[in-house]
Amino acid sequence: WLIKTDANGVLEWNQTYGGTEVDDGYCVEQTSDGGYIIVGYTWSYGVGGCDVWLIKTNSSGDHEWDKTFGAIKNDRGYSVEQTPDGGYIITGYAYSIGVQQSDVLLIKTDENGTAEWNKIYGGIWDDFGFKGTQTADGGYIITGYTTSYGAGENDVWLIKTDEDGNAVWNNTYGGEFSDIGRCVEQTTDGGYIITGSTTSFGAGTVNVWLIKTDTNGVAEWNQTYGGMGVDIGHCVALTTDGGYIIVGETNSFDFSGFGGYDVYLIKDSGEPPVVPELPENKTTIIFLVVLFIIPVLMARTLILKKKKINPKDSLSEIQTNTIQQEKTNQ
Repeated sequence: WLIKTDANGVLEWNQTYGGTEVDDGYCVEQTSDGGYIIVGYTWSYGVGGCDVWLIKTNSSGDHEWDKTFGAIKNDRGYSVEQTPDGGYIITGYAYSIGVQQSDVLLIKTDENGTAEWNKIYGGIWDDFGFKGTQTADGGYIITGYTTSYGAGENDVWLIKTDEDGNAVWNNTYGGEFSDIGRCVEQTTDGGYIITGSTTSFGAGTVNVWLIKTDTNGVAEWNQTYGGMGVDIGHCVALTTDGGYIIVGETNSFDFSGFGGYDVYLIKDSGEPPVVPELPENKTTIIFLVVLFIIPVLMARTLILKKKKINPKDSLSEIQTNTIQQEKTNQ
């Protein structure tokens, strides 16, 4: 379902796309010609299971073309962006042929949605990609989560590739439990800002997590937001004052008065969190705890680190003619 409103949120038009089965759209962006590009998945079309579905419309939402990408199992697209060459970059996940677990999926297409190349990244367990974007050097940065690598149940995963999708480095961030990256953007200093959720850190069951890294993906600082319930960050963007704006969902705070989940909008200053100083009248014992015991505990629990993948578990790659099959649905 694609909905267009005016500047005041008044409906101008809406369009639906799909067949007789379940078809979902996850991401939409306006294209350079004034139209729109949508990505999601389809059970109505494709070659098997659900397939990544890319739909191009004109400025009125009328269908121009669409493509499916997938193999015999389930494949989904979660984000799409138009690239400077007029093509598109799609991020999602794929259950590759003969593999029982999912891998992060990156697909590059031309301006007509025809696949130029695709790559998968992952290990022996489930790995998911939620957001990919082109970086200043022409490569790509991807975030999602991994259960194949890292410290806990699943960790935030950040993957940097070159312009052809070949992995340059990857980092994991997380603790003992479930930590997920849902959006990443490159920052003005060449680093990256990630938002998602954490159950390893923070005040509640699940908290919004914001992670700032340098150009090599090494964590510089991180911050959690939320209450005692479930709070998730879905998207982050840079603001003109050097900070960040996060949008997500929360059931910790009943903003609407109707219960359930509400939209959660958070403004971050962009400055590293301030660590409070101890009052001068505290005893030597407290200082010893701060200086020696806490760093040891942090080293064991708070893991924001660069992960080098074992060569035998190296990032999987398969050629376009193996995983990608496409069908134009008129």
